[in-house]
Amino acid sequence: MRKKELDYYRIVATPTPDGKRLVRHREYIGPRYTLLLDEDEQKKLTAKFIAASLGALVLHVAAALWQVPSNVAGAIGGPSMMALVPMLFTAYGALNGLTVKNGDGMEQSKYRATSEYRRYGAAFSCLLLCYCFFACIVYTIIHRALVPLGKEALVCGEYLLAFLAFLWIWQTEKRLPYDRTEGERRLSDKERRHNG
Repeated sequence: MRKKELDYYRIVATPTPDGKRLVRHREYIGPRYTLLLDEDEQKKLTAKFIAASLGALVLHVAAALWQVPSNVAGAIGGPSMMALVPMLFTAYGALNGLTVKNGDGMEQSKYRATSEYRRYGAAFSCLLLCYCFFACIVYTIIHRALVPLGKEALVCGEYLLAFLAFLWIWQTEKRLPYDRTEGERRLSDKERRHNG
């Protein structure tokens, strides 16, 4: 947890059921993010995010495993492997959407682990997959006499489909309506000394 986010919690002491001692726990008092969709829409959208991110991840791995010359080229193979990292972040954000209850506002850390992981993971995946797609096409054109064109075309198509899936995730997540409700903020020690 980030140091700044610790300001969004306060320690609360509650008595145990037998009343003999106090148990301390953290209570969230920071901003809450609520997705402004009804429960059915939210479930359908989460299912679509999961299907698109995992499907695109499988397509990308399938494209990377083909034994074709373009996958061996470092200019394509390296970015192709680097694209797995933001893809996994996007898939994690999509799966984490299953833990969000509609109506309850998400804590800031939960919002980051769902919405921001999907949005930024999909954006970086799009950049890398777009590069892989065009680099694969250029490689195939330059080496057309030496490469199996049918297999190279399939690899390019798989990169393109994965790109389109992540582009859809990014565009959809970017447009989702979230309501941010301000919470309390606990004063830091420095602010308490300064105020008083």
